[in-house]
Amino acid sequence: MATELKRLRETIGVLGDDVAAALGWSQSKVSRVETARIGINLRDLATLLHYYGAPLEVHAELMAATADAEGVPGAWIVQASGPRHPRAGTQPIGSRATSVRQYSPLTIPGQLQPAADPSSPSYTLLLDARVFLSWPGDVSRRQVHALRDRAQKPGIVVKVIPLGVEQAVTAATPFTIYEFPAAPTVVHVATQTADLYLSAATDVRTYGDVFDRLVADALDISAPVQGFEPRLGG
Repeated sequence: MATELKRLRETIGVLGDDVAAALGWSQSKVSRVETARIGINLRDLATLLHYYGAPLEVHAELMAATADAEGVPGAWIVQASGPRHPRAGTQPIGSRATSVRQYSPLTIPGQLQPAADPSSPSYTLLLDARVFLSWPGDVSRRQVHALRDRAQKPGIVVKVIPLGVEQAVTAATPFTIYEFPAAPTVVHVATQTADLYLSAATDVRTYGDVFDRLVADALDISAPVQGFEPRLGG
């Protein structure tokens, strides 16, 4: 944990003094966390990860490992607080996730924007056809074709639940399931003001089962069938 937090800080090119000043911590606290002389609780860890602009999969892995080590129950809520460094999110930060499964009924996630990396985890994205009707702004045919192109990359699967299909199950909110080689599997549920993380085995199994049953009703976007092409402008 200490090594990873130091690496994240160095990735965006800031000093420990800068972190301490931005977060209202002492410089010695930052140093002691990075040298493993003191532990870090979930609240402080969430604050650091937010400041560094770490991707959600990195959030999920490090926070799950911390919660597991501290014996925290398998559900916790995180509210991002404090500043975010201007360079946060602009530098590549790797992930040790082995699998990412995401259900996004009303938005197209940003994970498909960058090119696939050979070390990237397997990524399955499940969309609802409503995303093409309710997504903010115009969704052009060019954008849909770009989405299909990304779905052709190794390790990426994109599926869409068609309009009008008789679904065996529904999900009230979008969610993402992250699997790691060492940290516990985590379900991330985003809300308007906070993030909910679930790592209890029963919760993970429930969301995994819901995802599998939703996927069973979906079509592969890279091999559309007649009638699947959405009516779009552009």
